[in-house]
Amino acid sequence: MYKNIILSYVNNLTKNDLYSFRNNNSINATDQDIDIVYESLKKYRNDFFNDPNKYIEIVKSKVSENCAIEIDKYYNKYKKVLEK
Repeated sequence: MYKNIILSYVNNLTKNDLYSFRNNNSINATDQDIDIVYESLKKYRNDFFNDPNKYIEIVKSKVSENCAIEIDKYYNKYKKVLEK
């Protein structure tokens, strides 16, 4: 159930949505980090549910250390939704 909702959200997600999320939550990520996260969300959106940790690690390897920490923080906060 949640998978379809999340996929629909990601399909409609814009870079501006990520910039706003970053700014509203005081996330330490550069514009380049946001670009990488956005492109990765779009590229791996369907594969992510098969092995989320694999794709989290792929993205973390491409972004700044500060952004990687933020990714871990938010993934750990919301991963329970993915498990349903």
